[in-house]
Amino acid sequence: MAKYLVTGSYTSESWAAQIENPQNRIEIIGKQMEAMGVKILEGYLAFGDTDLVIIIECKSWLLIILGIHIEA
Repeated sequence: MAKYLVTGSYTSESWAAQIENPQNRIEIIGKQMEAMGVKILEGYLAFGDTDLVIIIECKSWLLIILGIHIEA
């Protein structure tokens, strides 16, 4: 299977929710993605233009079908 680097950013509402109820979002999203056949290999919070960097493994055709749009 192929590996991909995926970046993401939190919305203002997501940051507010995270401050109110801190959770490991990478772990939560990982469970959702595994159900779709995508495995998170690594996940990091980042500084700058993006808030989240993950390395995933999946079949390349799966990215096209899913459109890789996940809200954290």
